[in-house]
Amino acid sequence: MRLSHLFLFTSSFFSIFALATRWRQGHPCPESIKTVLPNSDRPLDENENGHTFDSMVAVHEALTTCPNISSLDLRVTLMGCSSWPDRFNFPFRLAGGERYPALKELRLEGYNFDERPWEKLALGKSYGLPWYESLTEWLLSGTARKWWNARALDIDQRNKTNLDLWLDAMDWSHLEALAVLDRPLPLKDVPRLRSLEKLDLSGSDVENAREVIQTLPSQSLTSLTIVRSAEMLELETILSHQGKSLTVLELRSPEVQSKPSPAFNISELQFLPQLAPNLQHLSINVHRNGSWPLGTLEAISTNPSLRSVDIWFDIVSECRRQKPEAPHIRDVRKWEATHGVDACNGEDQYQRPYIDQSSSLELFRYMRVKKIGQELANVTFWVGDWTRAWDGPLYFADWLEHRRSKVSCSIRAEGGEEGWCVVEDGKEYWKRGKYWDWGGDDDYDMVD
Repeated sequence: MRLSHLFLFTSSFFSIFALATRWRQGHPCPESIKTVLPNSDRPLDENENGHTFDSMVAVHEALTTCPNISSLDLRVTLMGCSSWPDRFNFPFRLAGGERYPALKELRLEGYNFDERPWEKLALGKSYGLPWYESLTEWLLSGTARKWWNARALDIDQRNKTNLDLWLDAMDWSHLEALAVLDRPLPLKDVPRLRSLEKLDLSGSDVENAREVIQTLPSQSLTSLTIVRSAEMLELETILSHQGKSLTVLELRSPEVQSKPSPAFNISELQFLPQLAPNLQHLSINVHRNGSWPLGTLEAISTNPSLRSVDIWFDIVSECRRQKPEAPHIRDVRKWEATHGVDACNGEDQYQRPYIDQSSSLELFRYMRVKKIGQELANVTFWVGDWTRAWDGPLYFADWLEHRRSKVSCSIRAEGGEEGWCVVEDGKEYWKRGKYWDWGGDDDYDMVD
């Protein structure tokens, strides 16, 4: 690296931290908060006025002192092997009495709703410490005093969970957009969501998602997102309760290496025009394994109101799913003895037909020809692993990780019809090698 480049990098790096100051009481109030905790080892998410939030306590203080905050986007997690947040939920007073502004948008990941503060206050066993040291720590930390004061509360108040205290502190009826990304949405919260229009249930299991959708006022959602690596909720269940009001529906599974992503069949998709007459955008998994799924694409195109579609294709071939991973040497040798050393290497590991600019344009044209009603203006083809890069403890990555491609097709693109589709990521992905060679589209080597 040239010295001039190094100077520019270091000066830019330190300028980020110089401009972004930690928010404390007395600083100007932001209208929105977006942060990942802990954030000591990652680029900071600057909020309004150039402030950042470095702890759950700081976010809580802002919410209790700034009545103008309308949006909160919070992820709390273990970062790396040893970087912990100060806590996994907000430090509500068990006695209550605190007030949050009536948020309009709320996005949570990693938040612990179920913790009971009363149980945390009680004297418990500290692992690795004798009882007398645990008692000393309990007394000197001030926890004993908090426990003594909380004894005066009635039993119902003492037994409240963190969610109960949040429900008391905020008027949830003003929420218009809600996302709970890594755990089921607590059902006791649902009846309060009287203004909700956009909902992301990606953390819910099938049963929780079904109950939430059925509990909400009928035909009240305009946008619904469920992205989960497991069994999908029945399409008819969703559409019968929320279909007429929906304009955006994302119902899909991130690809996993061990099995094909679940996908709706043609007969299920044929319900769309009748049960979702106002749907403008659809995002779903579509199977292809050896041939183009023209029947499925035609079924999607028969929705008159649809203007844009995201199609999610798997990248892993069937033989690659069956092939053991490299760390399991004994299983690899056994597999090679049965199938041959050269079996399922190179391009055979990728599902066919391949997705590129030419094939995407062919599919885009086909869908436009089959389209009924409104013109289909945009289709994006996503292939492979588009999950967030892992930032937790050490782990063994599987073959699928980072292997992906994206082709965007739009009638608004320049260059005429031949320029409608553009490969934005993963050009000729089937010619690429190990996951660490997936850094750019310009040059790469085949190393499988």
